Amino acid sequence: MDLEIAVTEWKRIYDHLYDMIYHAGRSSVLLPSSRMLEKEFGVSRPTIQKAFNVLKNGDLIIIRKGVGIFSNPQRLCTPVKGKISKVVGLLDSDGTAVTYGHSGAFKLFGVGVELTRRNMVIRPISLYGLVDRKRVAAEIRSMNLDMLYMLCIRDQDRALAEMLAAEGLPVLCFSEEPVHGCGVFKFDTGRNLLELTEILKNESRTDGILVVSETHKPHFGKLSHMLPKGAKVEWVDSLSDYSGELDRKLAAGFRPQFAVITDYEDSGVIDLLLKHGIDTEQECRLVSYSSWVADSRFVGMHVPMPDDLPARVASAAEEILKGGKPCEFYTKIPTDFKIIRSKA
Repeated sequence: MDLEIAVTEWKRIYDHLYDMIYHAGRSSVLLPSSRMLEKEFGVSRPTIQKAFNVLKNGDLIIIRKGVGIFSNPQRLCTPVKGKISKVVGLLDSDGTAVTYGHSGAFKLFGVGVELTRRNMVIRPISLYGLVDRKRVAAEIRSMNLDMLYMLCIRDQDRALAEMLAAEGLPVLCFSEEPVHGCGVFKFDTGRNLLELTEILKNESRTDGILVVSETHKPHFGKLSHMLPKGAKVEWVDSLSDYSGELDRKLAAGFRPQFAVITDYEDSGVIDLLLKHGIDTEQECRLVSYSSWVADSRFVGMHVPMPDDLPARVASAAEEILKGGKPCEFYTKIPTDFKIIRSKA
């Protein structure tokens, strides 16, 4: 099984389990065991465990030793009293990234879960295969939404958000750059980058720094200019065939002592490093800028999603929908490094 298929498989298991959790509502239901899922989907036990790890990180399951794994209704369905119900659409990127239906939209940094708690009606938007911005916008218009929350990764995502906002639809975005007419949240990764730079400056060698991210991200682009003279940064674009490119770099003798990873690619990067005999605990230190780390083998520094992000977004949505807050703003959310140690 190649890497791309393997990543898709754990998301398929995750979606199956999340749908069970969501439809259980306020009831805590027993979820299928790893053995049952292994038999039903024909995948390996580590793939199934990866899906459970992501659900656990989202506090969506309760593990009762010797009994089984149950859905956590308190995390998903505890309502906030006295709130007016509104319909909020959740869109991952420009639609092309949504391959996992209902639960995928809820996975946008936990925002969907928090909006549900506040009695808002969530409409996950799955427009997989629609890459034309005008067609995506037409589909969204037909849904009669009160608000849209979307993840803006690329310039075309921001252009879509600006188009919809100009037509009068309130739009909240998670974006690294301002989006005209929209409310924008972003992680304050600039501060973390300064901290990482100071750590790297004290290293004995900085000729092997690997960055796996979208090439357009401006803050990582500054990394090579902030390091001491002689530092070498190898960049692999996570939006392309990064596994093939990284495989070729490692096969050619590149041995990184730091790997900076974004976009939930920790499993793929760890697999490739281990394939080429690079110890990810001793020889190469890992730094993750994803909102969660799905791979249990990850040991290193992690910048997780701030616990209050879903509440911040949901509160902003409430104020905007009530007419008490302007829709255009740009808010940096501070984040801190967390050290993930070996479980051995």
